[in-house]
Amino acid sequence: MVAEWWHRRTLKLRIAEMNKNPNIGESVNSCSVDLLNRRAAPGAMQTCTYCGRTSDDAAAKCSECGTELKAASVRVTRPPVLYSKRELLDIATGQKAVIWLMLLSIAAYAAAFVMPYIPLIVGIISLMFIYRLAVSLKEPAPWQYVVLGIIPCAGVIALLVINSRATSVLRARGIRVGLMRARRDDLDKVSSNST
Repeated sequence: MVAEWWHRRTLKLRIAEMNKNPNIGESVNSCSVDLLNRRAAPGAMQTCTYCGRTSDDAAAKCSECGTELKAASVRVTRPPVLYSKRELLDIATGQKAVIWLMLLSIAAYAAAFVMPYIPLIVGIISLMFIYRLAVSLKEPAPWQYVVLGIIPCAGVIALLVINSRATSVLRARGIRVGLMRARRDDLDKVSSNST
């Protein structure tokens, strides 16, 4: 840990020295020069997190300090999910229930001082609707929302997250979403087209 700090401090001092006097470039080690003169195309090189030297993308270790380099980051994206009209109606219905459950759970936590079992009942009902909406949204792991919903007070967060996902799915399909639910006329258009 101390050696890493010392190495980074020394490297910063060398770079600062080179910036002040560009004629001393030959006396500064190649690591600093590479750090200043990065002209590699994005994705073609990777930078060592320890010394800052750029290495080839296929390199497993840094040629300067021998630190293992991380593999090039690969962004994994989900393919677009296709929904039938019936599934969109299920999402809109589930979203409406989730919005009402958010309000009900906030009220239940406020009423917990009078009736301590009310948040438990609302939480169990919320878990059922959270799971149903996550399945309707074709989430890869709908149980994650249920696990989040089991934690006291985090159930409201699970409701908010699943509600935002449902809202983005509905809006992407041209269904306007208001404060408490999807617009009825847009849903009527979807339901009349499905018959």
